[in-house]
Amino acid sequence: MKNIRRALLISLGLLFGGARSDFVYKTFHDTTGIIFRGDAVTSSCANASKFAYGDRHSPNQEVFDHITTPNEFSESTTLVQRFEIETNPHGMTNDGHAYIGHRDYFQKEPLKECPVRVRLTPSEPGKRSSMWHLQGIEVASGFECGFRFQITDLSRACNYVKDRNFGLKQYKACNVHGGDGFAFVVQDDTSGTGALGEGGKDMGFGGMRNSLSVAFDTWYNPESGDLFMDHVSVHASGPKGVNAADESTQIGVARPHPLADGELHVARIRYFPEIKYDLIPYFTATTSLLQYIQDFEEGRRMGTLAVFVDNNTVPLLAMPINLNIAMRLREGTAFVGFTASTGNTWEKHDILAWYCCEEPPCLHSETIGMDHHEKHLDERNVDYHQQSRKHAVHTRTVTDDSTAADPSHVER
Repeated sequence: MKNIRRALLISLGLLFGGARSDFVYKTFHDTTGIIFRGDAVTSSCANASKFAYGDRHSPNQEVFDHITTPNEFSESTTLVQRFEIETNPHGMTNDGHAYIGHRDYFQKEPLKECPVRVRLTPSEPGKRSSMWHLQGIEVASGFECGFRFQITDLSRACNYVKDRNFGLKQYKACNVHGGDGFAFVVQDDTSGTGALGEGGKDMGFGGMRNSLSVAFDTWYNPESGDLFMDHVSVHASGPKGVNAADESTQIGVARPHPLADGELHVARIRYFPEIKYDLIPYFTATTSLLQYIQDFEEGRRMGTLAVFVDNNTVPLLAMPINLNIAMRLREGTAFVGFTASTGNTWEKHDILAWYCCEEPPCLHSETIGMDHHEKHLDERNVDYHQQSRKHAVHTRTVTDDSTAADPSHVER
């Protein structure tokens, strides 16, 4: 009866134009159901016009002659110093001595045609963006969202120092290290899918209300209590507070992880509507989390938030939290999406694939290269409204008695 009722609701939603909450974007050749704000566009890497797609599409930006870069100049009786930020760091290897913070390994965006991706920010200074799925999803009773991302084309900062004594010596030190990062955000801000927060160090989510953000931070802001290296952190400020990418809203200890190295990375955000005791070894918390660790009526009990990055079985971090207290949720739903920003240093923040579902584990985790170690064969793994139920059903072939007892032996 439950299955019939759910099928009826889905049919009614389709009949009256309702959007489906579960979704998957294997690439972004189709952006139906996505709202872009700020500087977010799609890109297919290559510079040819034939690859243009959609109303907001940008070709690969290999040369940035139009950018006015911030420069600083100072002099004293003995030295002349000039500080410049350059837009094409590639090719710099042994250019003098690299100063602290330099990345030893980084990559350019591919110049050939690639599957259409969402470019949250170009590699330019002072950009910010947000991207939301048009239909909110139910998050209070558990959800999962996964995505593949890539950060490339970092800016380079160089410091030139010249000895004024007859100009005999000139020193040069450079640092390739872009900023600022991006975030996966769950929100029910008053602006809805029009929400776009502050840029720079706030990564596009600072200033949002009624939100929870998983920040993928690539820039060191010592005044914000940041880690010196790339890291992932979780931020929330409650239903009435204003979110920010600093210690005031950080609810767990940040975990270091390589992010802006040009490599392809995968991430998975999972909220369980109960305490997952097997994840306790990975729990992290700050004093800001304490207000969200409590039960709130029957059916709105405390859950577990887990963030997996490049590892599908071991979370980078996890924490006990009750989303019903951390956010004011209308019927348990919220909008999900991404924000990003650049400041005085910059890089490309790209999302290559994305899925979300309300009844994990999600069938389409395989879309982003995260194949679940949990292999459930019930109907929750079958229909995410993006394909025919008939073709997604697992059928089992029994070959002998040894495989008959093993549910892992299945064919698609």
